[in-house]
Amino acid sequence: MVELYAWLSVHETAADEDDLPPEQPARILASVQEILRRADCGIRLQYMNGQPYLQTAFCANHRTAETDAIIGTYSRIAEAASGSYGVLYLRDDEHPQYHNDMQVYYFRRGTVTHGTEPDFSPCIPKLEDAACIPEEA
Repeated sequence: MVELYAWLSVHETAADEDDLPPEQPARILASVQEILRRADCGIRLQYMNGQPYLQTAFCANHRTAETDAIIGTYSRIAEAASGSYGVLYLRDDEHPQYHNDMQVYYFRRGTVTHGTEPDFSPCIPKLEDAACIPEEA
């Protein structure tokens, strides 16, 4: 099973936006919109209090191309709008290395880092009990 939960607060730059050339914020936002259009994985730019952001939840029985498309889309947007920050959590119980871990991707200052979430990993026993296997009679 794959579970993915993510959010990204989209900011054109980590610097003072008033120091940017006047056309640059619109150009960066257009780039974000183009990334989303090309990704075609159901992610939509939303606004709250005038601030653009992304929010995604995705679950599937097995890892699909859509899982990787979502991670890639968040990564490309974080790079294009280098002031963006956010987090993506991924649980993939079929992953050869991370099958019992909650993976985490951090997006900040145009970069992406990947690791495991220590408060949720290992998933068994931190989130779930081990599966009970009935004894053979």
